[in-house]
Amino acid sequence: MPNYCVAFGCSSENNIFKWPKDGKIAKLWTTFVRTKRKEVPEWKPSSSSVLCIRHFTSDSFTNYGQWQCGYAKVLGKKIDAVPTIHTVSKSSTPEQSVSEPETTKTTPREARVARREIVKEVLTPVMSEGTSDGSHANTREDGHEGETEVPLEILESELPEVACHQVLCDVKGTQTLKYIPHGYVKKTPKKPKPIMQTRGTQTHLTMKDMEPYNNTGEVAQMDIDPTENYFPDTGSIDDPSDLDWDAPDQDEEGEDEEELMEANMTDYNGPIQDEAKYIVHHNQLLLLLTICLQCLSNQVELHCTTLGGIIMVVCRCMQCNWTRKWRNVPESIQGNLLLSAAVLFNGCLPTQFFRTLKSINVVTIGHRSFFNHQRQLTHIVHWRWSKEQEQIIREIGDDELVLGGDSRCDSMGHSAKYGSYCIMDLKTNKILNMELVQSNECGGSYHMELTGLQRCVAWLKTKKLKVKAFVSDRHVGVRKWIKTNWAEVTHYFDCWHVAKSVKKFLESVGKSKAMLVVKAWSRSVINHFYWCVKSTETGPDEVPVKKAKWMSLSNHVVNKHRHDNPLFKKCSHPKLRATEERKKKWLKADSDPHYKFQNVMFKASLVEDIGHCSSIGQTSRIEAYHSVVNHFAPKMIHFHYENMLCRLLLAVMHYNENCGRDAKSLTIVFPKFKHGGYTVRKIIEDPSYNYVNQLFDLLESGDYERTVIEKPPPLAADKERPDRDEAFADFSKRARFT
Repeated sequence: MPNYCVAFGCSSENNIFKWPKDGKIAKLWTTFVRTKRKEVPEWKPSSSSVLCIRHFTSDSFTNYGQWQCGYAKVLGKKIDAVPTIHTVSKSSTPEQSVSEPETTKTTPREARVARREIVKEVLTPVMSEGTSDGSHANTREDGHEGETEVPLEILESELPEVACHQVLCDVKGTQTLKYIPHGYVKKTPKKPKPIMQTRGTQTHLTMKDMEPYNNTGEVAQMDIDPTENYFPDTGSIDDPSDLDWDAPDQDEEGEDEEELMEANMTDYNGPIQDEAKYIVHHNQLLLLLTICLQCLSNQVELHCTTLGGIIMVVCRCMQCNWTRKWRNVPESIQGNLLLSAAVLFNGCLPTQFFRTLKSINVVTIGHRSFFNHQRQLTHIVHWRWSKEQEQIIREIGDDELVLGGDSRCDSMGHSAKYGSYCIMDLKTNKILNMELVQSNECGGSYHMELTGLQRCVAWLKTKKLKVKAFVSDRHVGVRKWIKTNWAEVTHYFDCWHVAKSVKKFLESVGKSKAMLVVKAWSRSVINHFYWCVKSTETGPDEVPVKKAKWMSLSNHVVNKHRHDNPLFKKCSHPKLRATEERKKKWLKADSDPHYKFQNVMFKASLVEDIGHCSSIGQTSRIEAYHSVVNHFAPKMIHFHYENMLCRLLLAVMHYNENCGRDAKSLTIVFPKFKHGGYTVRKIIEDPSYNYVNQLFDLLESGDYERTVIEKPPPLAADKERPDRDEAFADFSKRARFT
């Protein structure tokens, strides 16, 4: 239920103030009300008693000027403000009293909607109507043209006068604006908005005169109090700094939003990438710039120019000729370059990013500007990665390393253009080096993995790092090269790659109905394989012991648990009871399923590879890194060599920073490949992006060196280019459908 003013003859419910808590000030307020309410000489205020704005003078408020001009709707009352006006005359001036027009009762929402409609009418540039100069024929005595007598009963409080203003943009020709007087409610048809001129790529902008200046060339001071509230809110309340102010009841979410607003509205002196930035609509920007800060006039001429995502506005007052320049980005900051850096450093795709902004008509840079900026930003990424490599090498010191390596191609099959090979310290799970290979550098995409490994090994030798063992997949070329050229290092195979092959062999055998009994052993065989590797100690005899354990599987599947091999004489599992119910049947010795099982599981090549499987480290974390690369450089998108290398290095820095995250909880998932089975997975902590802030710091300070990137020739460099016209003519002739 609304509160009404308790003063004699007044019942306003708009712009009201609660009774002060200070005893002396409250007594003066009470005396003021009793002076006219003689029928109740002992009148006392209640908890809901209020007085409205009509009983105070303008000097009773802290931000009356801004409120009167429309900068603020939250009117702050001074702590010692005392009401002095008993009756309000409609002709009284603001200097004599803060008058409020007689209005009909409307809801605050209706008043706000009406206010927006009138301001929108005023700020919308339309073509001239009436006389040739765009003005109306009739004039008033006070000099304003074309006053239309339209009642403003729909407004709950007086609107700030918004006279005509001009918005001039860099377009061909001129546009005359129709004058719309204050209070004019009649809607006019919308005209096309003036098109702002956008000039290509931002380089180094020189805007030394961006501060406000007057026509004499001297710097003019802005008459704005930074402590005032220039952000309108619904209704008028007391000044929050006043001891008399009682905060309205709010829910928890509203309080959080208010605290966040107060934190963001303070001065900021930290890194530019951490400063809060906002998307401002065109009309809302005009509301801020169409008021002269010198004389508070609203007859302001605007001249707007855009350069990518930067807007520069020249404001000139038509009354006092006061001029200033404003831009949305400080002159010391290259805002367009900052946006390009944010897109690249976070691994975003520029096409999708700029298409998203374009879909809501956000003025920003184009693709060509981004690629020009990317040439400079690439050097920052290389410099940051070189420093990270030096730090990793210092942390390793003289320790012997157990490394893992694997490659990733940018497309499936043998038609890939790029192949990246990385080596990882399996103890810390950090990537030490990454090499990018183009297919024409090594004779084809099949050889890119071996070429990448050779480059990584050469880098290890230049850094004089000691390598004890190396774990990789079962690539034949890699295996042969390590045996010949890197013999001092023990070469192991990753278990997951071998287990995947074992599963494929069993599934191929179990396709026929008679061999389903073999397929039922698939999961047990894979578990036995992992046990063979894990239970064997690393040493000179580990290879024959792993082989002996694996070969014992031939007897185990036929329910024989003692073996002839002296390295592994009997199974390690507990004695199995004959009455125990089994989910899978034993195979019959020398039967057709048993014969097929032995042929598949005990191939010489497979048994030899199982003997060299690793029990000291796996390459599964490298596969996790490859999934990170898919976010920075998706396989469906083509990148040029230097851009591909830059994005791969960003993926490496992101992975190295977040590879040591702890698990905050566990969860149960049901992967499709397990066909209804479940897996317990760790829920890892959220990733951090400190490397992005460090890249921005290098961009701002310029403390980096340009890196020379040796690019391979294009794939078609050695091919003869056809004649353009002949190629198009042949294409038309070869069309299968016309």
